[in-house]
Amino acid sequence: WNIRQVYLQQNTIAESVSKLAFSFNITRPKVKPQVESQTNRTFHIFKAVQYKSQVVAGTNYFIKVHVGGVEYIHLRIFRSLPVHGNELKVHGVQSPKGEQDEIDYF
Repeated sequence: WNIRQVYLQQNTIAESVSKLAFSFNITRPKVKPQVESQTNRTFHIFKAVQYKSQVVAGTNYFIKVHVGGVEYIHLRIFRSLPVHGNELKVHGVQSPKGEQDEIDYF
Protein backbone atom coordinates (compact mmCIF):
# COMPACT_ATOMS: atom_id res chain seq x y z
CA TRP A 1 0.00 0.00 0.00
CA ASN A 2 1.53 3.29 -1.09
CA ILE A 3 0.37 6.30 0.92
CA ARG A 4 0.99 8.62 -2.03
CA GLN A 5 -1.52 6.69 -4.15
CA VAL A 6 -4.27 7.34 -1.60
CA TYR A 7 -4.18 11.03 -2.44
CA LEU A 8 -4.12 10.71 -6.21
CA GLN A 9 -7.39 11.19 -8.02
CA GLN A 10 -7.53 9.83 -11.57
CA ASN A 11 -9.50 11.55 -14.26
CA THR A 12 -9.83 11.06 -17.98
CA ILE A 13 -10.03 14.17 -20.07
CA ALA A 14 -13.42 13.11 -21.44
CA GLU A 15 -14.84 12.88 -17.89
CA SER A 16 -13.74 16.31 -16.81
CA VAL A 17 -12.99 18.42 -19.85
CA SER A 18 -14.30 21.61 -18.28
CA LYS A 19 -12.28 21.14 -15.10
CA LEU A 20 -9.09 20.58 -17.06
CA ALA A 21 -9.78 23.34 -19.56
CA PHE A 22 -10.52 25.99 -16.99
CA SER A 23 -8.21 25.07 -14.14
CA PHE A 24 -5.28 23.66 -16.08
CA ASN A 25 -4.37 24.04 -19.74
CA ILE A 26 -1.10 22.27 -20.58
CA THR A 27 -0.71 24.10 -23.87
CA ARG A 28 -0.28 27.41 -22.06
CA PRO A 29 2.83 29.16 -23.29
CA LYS A 30 4.56 28.56 -19.95
CA VAL A 31 4.10 24.77 -19.84
CA LYS A 32 4.77 23.29 -23.28
CA PRO A 33 8.06 25.19 -23.69
CA GLN A 34 9.21 23.92 -20.27
CA VAL A 35 8.51 20.34 -21.39
CA GLU A 36 10.25 20.88 -24.73
CA SER A 37 13.25 22.40 -22.96
CA GLN A 38 13.51 19.55 -20.45
CA THR A 39 13.25 16.89 -23.17
CA ASN A 40 15.24 18.78 -25.81
CA ARG A 41 12.43 18.06 -28.30
CA THR A 42 9.72 19.95 -30.18
CA PHE A 43 6.23 18.48 -30.05
CA HIS A 44 3.81 19.14 -32.91
CA ILE A 45 1.19 16.98 -31.21
CA PHE A 46 0.74 17.67 -27.48
CA LYS A 47 -2.64 16.44 -26.23
CA ALA A 48 -3.48 15.57 -22.64
CA VAL A 49 -5.50 12.37 -22.46
CA GLN A 50 -5.56 11.52 -18.76
CA TYR A 51 -4.41 12.98 -15.50
CA LYS A 52 -4.26 12.45 -11.76
CA SER A 53 -4.11 15.21 -9.21
CA GLN A 54 -2.72 15.45 -5.72
CA VAL A 55 -3.53 18.33 -3.38
CA VAL A 56 -0.49 19.48 -1.42
CA ALA A 57 0.44 23.10 -0.64
CA GLY A 58 -0.85 23.68 -4.18
CA THR A 59 -1.67 20.89 -6.62
CA ASN A 60 0.49 18.30 -8.34
CA TYR A 61 -0.81 17.14 -11.72
CA PHE A 62 0.43 13.88 -13.23
CA ILE A 63 -0.60 14.00 -16.87
CA LYS A 64 -0.43 11.52 -19.73
CA VAL A 65 0.19 13.43 -22.96
CA HIS A 66 -0.03 12.01 -26.48
CA VAL A 67 2.90 13.40 -28.49
CA GLY A 68 2.34 11.58 -31.79
CA GLY A 69 2.16 8.09 -33.23
CA VAL A 70 2.21 5.55 -30.41
CA GLU A 71 4.30 7.77 -28.12
CA TYR A 72 3.16 9.34 -24.87
CA ILE A 73 4.94 11.20 -22.12
CA HIS A 74 4.03 11.65 -18.48
CA LEU A 75 4.30 15.06 -16.88
CA ARG A 76 4.45 16.15 -13.27
CA ILE A 77 3.33 19.74 -13.03
CA PHE A 78 2.92 21.78 -9.87
CA ARG A 79 0.39 24.60 -9.59
CA SER A 80 1.04 26.92 -6.69
CA LEU A 81 -1.70 28.30 -4.47
CA PRO A 82 -3.53 31.47 -5.59
CA VAL A 83 -1.73 33.48 -2.90
CA HIS A 84 1.50 32.49 -4.67
CA GLY A 85 0.22 33.37 -8.16
CA ASN A 86 -1.19 30.04 -9.44
CA GLU A 87 2.13 29.48 -11.20
CA LEU A 88 2.58 26.33 -13.27
CA LYS A 89 5.97 24.62 -13.15
CA VAL A 90 7.03 21.38 -14.80
CA HIS A 91 8.66 19.28 -12.08
CA GLY A 92 9.29 16.18 -14.16
CA VAL A 93 8.89 14.41 -17.49
CA GLN A 94 8.93 10.66 -18.05
CA SER A 95 9.43 9.26 -21.52
CA PRO A 96 9.02 7.23 -23.56
CA LYS A 97 5.63 6.00 -22.41
CA GLY A 98 2.85 4.12 -24.15
CA GLU A 99 -0.92 4.37 -24.20
CA GLN A 100 -1.31 1.57 -21.65
CA ASP A 101 1.25 2.92 -19.16
CA GLU A 102 -0.37 3.99 -15.90
CA ILE A 103 0.26 7.48 -14.66
CA ASP A 104 1.47 7.59 -11.07
CA TYR A 105 3.37 9.73 -8.62
CA PHE A 106 6.97 10.42 -9.62
